[in-house]
Amino acid sequence: MFKKACMRHGDHHDTALSPAFAACRKHHLQSQGKAAREIAPSFLRCFSTADGEKVLAWLHSQYSCNALGPDADDKMLRYREGQRALILQIERLIAQAKSGQ
Repeated sequence: MFKKACMRHGDHHDTALSPAFAACRKHHLQSQGKAAREIAPSFLRCFSTADGEKVLAWLHSQYSCNALGPDADDKMLRYREGQRALILQIERLIAQAKSGQ
């Protein structure tokens, strides 16, 4: 059976709906949520300035607004998706802080 490492402490669990793995995953997601709530106001302050808005617009122009050609390999697609995901995470944290969540 395939084993997967727990993100929290590196233990390996069977991924076939292992209760131990599910508990580790739940803890990890809860920790991420708490960390995001704590850092979100900093993102809002940083990117709400004129310079912050300018930087975010630049990030979009560099990494979200141009397409890769049909000959792009899997590695490049994954790399680009990582860039796009980072920008989206920044925007989610800003929105989270604005909504007070």
